[in-house]
Amino acid sequence: MKNIINLDEMPKLKEVVSLIKEHFSSSLQTVINQDVNLQVEEFYTGYFDDIIGDIENPIFIRGEDSENNLFCGFIFNLKDITALVDYMMMGEGESKDELDDETRDAAKELTNQIISSLNVPLSGYVGKKFNFSVVDVTYEKPDFEDEISGITFDLKADKIDSKYIFFVDAKFNNMVSLKDEADDISPDFGDFTGTLGEEGEIEIGGNIDLLLDVEIPVSVKIGSTKMYLKDILELGPGKIIELEEYADEPVELLVNNKVIARGEVVVVDGYFGLRIQEIVSRAERIKKLKD
Repeated sequence: MKNIINLDEMPKLKEVVSLIKEHFSSSLQTVINQDVNLQVEEFYTGYFDDIIGDIENPIFIRGEDSENNLFCGFIFNLKDITALVDYMMMGEGESKDELDDETRDAAKELTNQIISSLNVPLSGYVGKKFNFSVVDVTYEKPDFEDEISGITFDLKADKIDSKYIFFVDAKFNNMVSLKDEADDISPDFGDFTGTLGEEGEIEIGGNIDLLLDVEIPVSVKIGSTKMYLKDILELGPGKIIELEEYADEPVELLVNNKVIARGEVVVVDGYFGLRIQEIVSRAERIKKLKD
């Protein structure tokens, strides 16, 4: 039997569910080019057999997070997933009574775009890298024996008025809980002592040594601009926003909202990275963390 969770009693988990809904909605709207109204009906934990009865004629989209060894996926009604595929292929949202190979491949691409939209925002929120992707699309129920967390979504998009389920290994909840604990820790860098090393750099000692293994959010800023409120309200998929910085200017590396380095954007194994070209001294970095 599934255990319904009251998200109002778990604020951090509620934030994550809201984040998932937001990115599922925006990515689906972009993929099918239709207005999408997506609402969370319920969030729960349980086992796979406890939830599959909620969707008639289910199609199982099995996914995984290779970074954290999590299983995940979707359960869609057959007619809904084939209608979504038809929208993606610039059709009128016509559904099918069977899942042929072409539709199966398209469904895999569609759902992979939806689930992979979580990777960057979840990684930034939880402070741990995620890499969700779809493995296969099948009529066969996946053989998952471990406990899962599930979200039932109410989906409205043009002709579609139905429900679908997103499920993920229940270990995901523990990752969010760990963030709860981390958010309660406010690192105090306090005063630090140091001596001048051979290279002229300050060698840091004192109580900061106790904090050297604390993870601190780091971000890269590629540029900024200002916009009128009316222009912000008119933004939509495909709109291009011109930034004030030139394309060949160095981007900024920020810690604690303070610039500590500049460099150029590179690609490393399919991920964005930053090659540092200039950076402040170690002492200045500590000062920026304290400010």
